Amino acid sequence: MDNGDVIPNLDAPWDFLSTRIQEWIIGAIVGLIVNELFFTSAASSMPFIFITIVLTAYGLSCARRKFADGSRGFVNYCCVKMGIVPPRIPAPSELQPVWSGAPMRRIKSDTLYMQLGFDEFFLERKEEKLKQQEGRL
Repeated sequence: MDNGDVIPNLDAPWDFLSTRIQEWIIGAIVGLIVNELFFTSAASSMPFIFITIVLTAYGLSCARRKFADGSRGFVNYCCVKMGIVPPRIPAPSELQPVWSGAPMRRIKSDTLYMQLGFDEFFLERKEEKLKQQEGRL
């Protein structure tokens, strides 16, 4: 489709009861671990194992859905809480505060950006826009 329409859920991964296969596998692993640690017979503790599997899978699913980018946001959140640098995230740029609209801070004078005088160029552009807007009013 070239008209900009997006087909919803076209690339959505397989899921069962809104929980992805990885979450079910983790739930099964946690169920086996709980069985080995707390119960002597798997046959007599099967309801508890199933409850553990379902609660673990749904817990992970709910945690994933709280983030806009799904699993990646959840992984980044967990890494930050553990004090680890999240995977595949580049280091922030020195110019990012200027581009993002965050409060301005001074850029080091030895950067190529300052040596080429781009700071003055963009300042002039901003003043021109303000003058044009005042002229319209």
